[in-house]
Amino acid sequence: MSELTALMITVLGWGGAIVSLGTYLMVTSQRLATNSVRYQALNVVGAGALGVSALANGALPSAVVNIIWIGIGVVAVLTMKRGVIAARLAAEARRRRRLAGEARARLTAGRDRLVHRVREDAAAPLARR
Repeated sequence: MSELTALMITVLGWGGAIVSLGTYLMVTSQRLATNSVRYQALNVVGAGALGVSALANGALPSAVVNIIWIGIGVVAVLTMKRGVIAARLAAEARRRRRLAGEARARLTAGRDRLVHRVREDAAAPLARR
């Protein structure tokens, strides 16, 4: 491995460590929620960088743990995305039901006005027509 490659891998590893520690600091200081996509994404990025560095340096146990950590994060993000999509679909369904109800109410009110007008006309004397 060339010196430049080794340096790049070391910088990558330190970057991953900084991202992981920064994420932990934000969670601890309650500036980042653990049930957010951002938290999971930061964990995946940090673990990915640390995992590459560990693998390149022959630290197999650390590399495997970080690969598992990445898998957990990816599954969490996909699960959250599925939940977001389901919530959006449910909100859209509620909106459409509300609009359909409003349209029904307008149609019913229009029909009732028309029926009332027809009855008034029928009840009026022939001279007024």
